[in-house]
Amino acid sequence: MLGGWESNAILRMMWAGGWMMWPLAFVGVWVLYLLLLRSLELWQVWWWMNRWITEKPRSGGEVERKMALVEWRMTLMRIPVLTQTLISSAPLMGLLGTVSGMITTFEALADGALHQPSGGIAGGIAQALLTTQLGLSIALPALLWQQLLGRWASRLVYRLGALQITKIAASSR
Repeated sequence: MLGGWESNAILRMMWAGGWMMWPLAFVGVWVLYLLLLRSLELWQVWWWMNRWITEKPRSGGEVERKMALVEWRMTLMRIPVLTQTLISSAPLMGLLGTVSGMITTFEALADGALHQPSGGIAGGIAQALLTTQLGLSIALPALLWQQLLGRWASRLVYRLGALQITKIAASSR
C-alpha cells in the first residue's frame, strides 16, 4: 500500500490534472482488469490444450473433447471490442483534458492573473500536460499488451487446428 508522501503526490497530481484525471484513472483500471482477464482466458486454453495432448484418450470422451475444441476455438477467436474501445478512448480523453487545461490557461491570461490560488497559467498548463500524459500512459502499454495477446491467440488457434488434424488422423487408423 502507498504510504505518506507517495499517496499524497499521486493525489496532488490527480487534482492538478483537473476533472478528466478521475475518468482516465477509471478507464486505466478497467483496461487493466480486462487485459488480465483475457490473459487468464488464453492461459487456461493453453493449459487445457497441453493437458489434452499429454492425456491418454479414454473411451466415450470423444464428444467431450470435440465440445472442448469448439469452446476453445470460440474463446480464441473472440475479439475483445470493449477493451479496444477503452484503449482507443484513453488518448482522446487525455486530449479532452488538454483542451480543458488550455481553456483554464487562456482564462487566466484574459483575467491578467498570472498567479492565482487555483494555479493560474501554470495550473492550466499542468492540467493540460498531465491529462495528455495519463491518456498516453494508459493507451500505449495497453495497446502493446493487447497486440501480444492477439498474437498468442493466433498461435493457439494454429496449434488447435494442427491438434485437431493430428487427433482426427490418429482416430481414423
